[in-house]
Amino acid sequence: MIEGWVVYLAAPLCNSLPTQPAILSLSPLLSEIVFRISEWKHAPPAPEFRQHLLAVLCYEIRNATQQPLHLPMPTDRRLRRFVEEMSKEPQNERNLNEWARFTGMSTRSLLRNFQQETGMTIGQWRQHLRMLVALEKLSNGVSVTETCVAVGYNSVSAFIKTFKLIVGMTPHAYRRVQR
Repeated sequence: MIEGWVVYLAAPLCNSLPTQPAILSLSPLLSEIVFRISEWKHAPPAPEFRQHLLAVLCYEIRNATQQPLHLPMPTDRRLRRFVEEMSKEPQNERNLNEWARFTGMSTRSLLRNFQQETGMTIGQWRQHLRMLVALEKLSNGVSVTETCVAVGYNSVSAFIKTFKLIVGMTPHAYRRVQR
């Protein structure tokens, strides 16, 4: 499962932000700012404080590292159920025949429809899911070995190689950047 926050900003604040959707690395400062903003409903700060904190939020978003991962979601209800189930247990190694039975589709239909709807193969989608979960775990201080196992890799070296290929740095380097 992937967790996150959604922050709605007034249009004038968005003028300097990226115009395309993106997955960004979450710096500790950005995380704390979003957490602080989430408390505003219960204890609103002075307008000047809000303005300054929102300016820092926008600065942090503009300067955050963009992650090359995305998970397009299918619209077909059977395929949505499939990706929701896969997201619950990214380490699950169910084979295609089992997934086809789960969706009520033939293996060929599952493969073809999934690629048509997402633009990715099931293997690519699962790999990106695993890397997104890995990014979250590493950002939360989970060790590389624990993360590797949690996302379904049996070999730490294979995990590191895939992580570096997709994210552009090793898991250890990513953890250093997050600190």
